[in-house]
Amino acid sequence: GKITSLLGEYNVSIESVIQKGRDAGEKVPLVLVTHRVREGSLRSALEEIKQLDKVKKVASLIRVE
Repeated sequence: GKITSLLGEYNVSIESVIQKGRDAGEKVPLVLVTHRVREGSLRSALEEIKQLDKVKKVASLIRVE
């Protein structure tokens, strides 16, 4: 919920989400695909997302044109 709220603050709209695993204490990979967005907005949102306690790392960002 916190991730989607932060994305919304920067006008980043989510097109799809893939999440696998849900066991307590387990790392859960999360893949987000966004609608078209300004790269600066997305990068700003990611900087804040990286600071969340539950987020271990943002592994990659892939831009698709």
